[in-house]
Amino acid sequence: MIKNIFASFTVSAVCVVGGLSATGAQPLLDMQAGVELSWPTVVSNTYQPQWASNPGGLWAALGGPSAGNGLTNTLYDPVASGVRNYRVLEMVPGSAPTAALPANSGFEQGSGTIASNWVVTTAAGGPVYGVRTNTSPRSGSFNFEVRVASTGAGPVVEFQQTGVPVTGSTAYPFTFYAKAVTGSAGHSAQWRIFWNAGGDTGYQGFAPGNNAYALISNSVVAPAGATAASIIFRVAGAAVPSQSATIQFDDVALGSGTSGPGSPVQTNVLAGSARPVARISWLTEAGAEYQASSTPHLSAGSWTNLPPVIIGDGGIEAILRPMTQAAEFIRVATQAPPEPPTNMVPLFDASTPLEAPISIDTPTARYTYIADRARDRHAREADFNSYDHYLSWYWEQRMANIEIIDRVGKAGQPQHITFNYTTQDLLNPAEFRTFFRGISTVAEYNNNQIATLVSSNPSATPGETDYNYTATVTQNANDGNRALAIGDRVEIEISMFLNAPRHGRNNYYGTTLLYVVGQGIVPWAQGNDMGFNGGIVGNVNQSLDSYPLPTNAWLGGLTTLPYQYSNEPEHRFKQLAGNIAPTNGLPFMLGRRLHHTDFGDGSHSEAGNPIFTEHVGQLGPKFINRSCVECHINNGRALPAGVGTPLTKWVFKVGSEASGSPHPTLGSVLQPQSTSGPNEGNVSIASHTTTNGQYGDATPYSLQKPNYAFTSNAPTFFSARIAAQLVGLGLLEAVSETSILALADPDDTNADGISGRPQIVTDPVTLQPRLGRFGHKAGQARVRHQVASALNTDMGVTTAVFPKLDGETNGGPAELGDTDLDRMTRYVALLGVGARRNLADAQALQGEQLFASASCVKCHTPTLTTSAHHPMTELRSQTIHPYTDLLLHDMGPGLADNMGEGAASGSEWRTAPLWNIGLTAGVSGGEGYLHDGRARTLEEAILWHGGEAEASKEAFRNLSAADRAALIKFLKSL
Repeated sequence: MIKNIFASFTVSAVCVVGGLSATGAQPLLDMQAGVELSWPTVVSNTYQPQWASNPGGLWAALGGPSAGNGLTNTLYDPVASGVRNYRVLEMVPGSAPTAALPANSGFEQGSGTIASNWVVTTAAGGPVYGVRTNTSPRSGSFNFEVRVASTGAGPVVEFQQTGVPVTGSTAYPFTFYAKAVTGSAGHSAQWRIFWNAGGDTGYQGFAPGNNAYALISNSVVAPAGATAASIIFRVAGAAVPSQSATIQFDDVALGSGTSGPGSPVQTNVLAGSARPVARISWLTEAGAEYQASSTPHLSAGSWTNLPPVIIGDGGIEAILRPMTQAAEFIRVATQAPPEPPTNMVPLFDASTPLEAPISIDTPTARYTYIADRARDRHAREADFNSYDHYLSWYWEQRMANIEIIDRVGKAGQPQHITFNYTTQDLLNPAEFRTFFRGISTVAEYNNNQIATLVSSNPSATPGETDYNYTATVTQNANDGNRALAIGDRVEIEISMFLNAPRHGRNNYYGTTLLYVVGQGIVPWAQGNDMGFNGGIVGNVNQSLDSYPLPTNAWLGGLTTLPYQYSNEPEHRFKQLAGNIAPTNGLPFMLGRRLHHTDFGDGSHSEAGNPIFTEHVGQLGPKFINRSCVECHINNGRALPAGVGTPLTKWVFKVGSEASGSPHPTLGSVLQPQSTSGPNEGNVSIASHTTTNGQYGDATPYSLQKPNYAFTSNAPTFFSARIAAQLVGLGLLEAVSETSILALADPDDTNADGISGRPQIVTDPVTLQPRLGRFGHKAGQARVRHQVASALNTDMGVTTAVFPKLDGETNGGPAELGDTDLDRMTRYVALLGVGARRNLADAQALQGEQLFASASCVKCHTPTLTTSAHHPMTELRSQTIHPYTDLLLHDMGPGLADNMGEGAASGSEWRTAPLWNIGLTAGVSGGEGYLHDGRARTLEEAILWHGGEAEASKEAFRNLSAADRAALIKFLKSL
């Protein structure tokens, strides 16, 4: 099927001239005039586009800051009319400013009109302001401007920087530059310094230069015991109508500059390149291919393709075309997504019942819903190692369901945010904290409230009571208690100080959440990881404050976790998704309990938790291990065992022939342990076969392949599989079949040597053909099927999905009921994905480019979008970065075993997701990669690639040592 979308435009007009869909209806096409801004970038520098209606006036940020990648960056500004001037600020970390600004200047650091290290504390009287500007800096790119305009009362503006480090009993030169812009009249200007050990200089007058910067120089002595100073400037106007003054400040320094809170960065102003463009956009169909082409005349019959081909993801796609005087006609032809093979049935479609959304935007308010859990300590307390771990009885009375009602920016509504939350024990006290401070401790907030208990009622959770609390935030406590505004950052911590829980401790804290006004809950990082290193600024420790992570760090979309600061790397894969819904909070915890339960004796893997009596005696009769977590170490990869050690964290698929048909006595999986009767024999690594090689620069390396020994019943055909990490599985289930099939090229029609193909499996419940996604050879279609399969073969526990034990022909009543299976499924599906790190690291960014240029991205697809039809609201419509295409690829003889699975041959493996691969060592306590853990390092994992990946492997092998290190640094940033 081919359908065309047409559009034409000139410099002054844009119009749609035609287009038919497959049904004959005209497709919806949106065309908008705007401006494309482009500028060259340098890796490790940061860029902030800005616009202004007057180049001599104030400049406003256009979008957010972005990291340079060595290429030309672009930004589309949808401006239909009016005059806009554009420029781009280039921040160069680690370099002195162009004019060597003193260390305490502060005006080079900030965003828009806000200076990072300075805060306006007083602005009263007539029309007044104090802002960071670019009007006429003495040096660098920024200065600070104060305007006081009298309307009959004496206006005043006061601004200050606090926390400037000093040494007691030391004399310091105090210098700054100031000028009074022409027309300023009737004003007075003063400076003052407070010392934290007591005492101050008092207000000291000074005279700004007359339309030219004057140097004001003084000497001050810090009193004994002083460790910090606050620098204050005050400008007052006369109580005379129609008089005004504009005073500009720059290059403020207390001392030689060596005592300042860090060096400012060099800031360059780039002109950029702006051109008028038309943006042509349309709603895509997931998996469909779109090719835009153009012609100057519809009657010419000759069309020129406008690369690249766009693969639809179900969202909006767009192209930009320059606005010229001559008419240009654009055609967008689309090829329908490939038909599912063998009548494959999608898991979800438009008829799938959906769970309630976690975000709703209405004309009067924006509603956000999220679940929270009790914590032992606070997020930033690295010394205690007690934030991400779980305390005893974590599934009972230790969850909170939160509703956030955000009315800021809604016309006619009170401009505040209401937080309603429910717990299952009375709180004592109900402490509610917002707006991080972090000066005295790393767990300090500027707004500390006691939430109001509104009501209590019988809970939907059997045997529990719901206690309903509310708290309202009306001001930004981190910015002078001004009114809340769209985009404000509100860090939240709800303390769950339980009054009288039935079991376990009663003293708990809550998760540190970052809410952005008008947007919702987002993953965050500390300021010092985001380039904000100002230390104490105003009443906030900027270096530790929370800032939204840029979206390229959201590997799991909104399920992505904040950065971890509690020094608990082993717990990173155990966390709730960052956007987990209230309806899934408790099921997640109950599923976690099952995940950690020994199905033999009912014990919990973590101390202080009771025996789960309902599941005692369900293990076996034959099994591999006793609980899920015994194989999936901290929900991460299992590590290879030593020579001669029984492999109890592996699954050995066995068969009677190369196609993988079940073994006549062993079934489909070797089960080396039993609760009664003989087991099927143990397997261990007998030795390793070592292969030596060298990189292109002659650096040697060695690879090792395990050789296995069976104690009895040695199968001729088998495939070894080590336990894999579990995060992100729900998101992979949510990717539509059409999106995955669009990446397949089983016949290598584009002759690039890559021929990924889907694995089609039979749904064990409906018996329908499905797209395989999970397991090393994509043998299962759903997370539920994967969990049920592991229960069956790994622990000998039956479910309704797999009621017959491995190797048996008759089934019986399910040992694990549907409710418990659903809880385990939700737990695995909703584990949070760690965020990408090293976002501005030049080596990691170079490695990302090398990863792409080596064609690794042809299989390890960086970006996918999940379907809008998955039942779990957390997983729907997320842009994710799993680095997999979920397809089978022939990896060559080096990685081949001698037995297939389904349609997959012994040498074919599903592309392994790479997200969070850099956290392996911390989570698992060591490294072991590939399907059998043979690769001791990421370098070895790459060097084992062959078959379709041979060219990419060779590209890596022939890189310089520095480039190899950069590529590995990139992988470890994921």
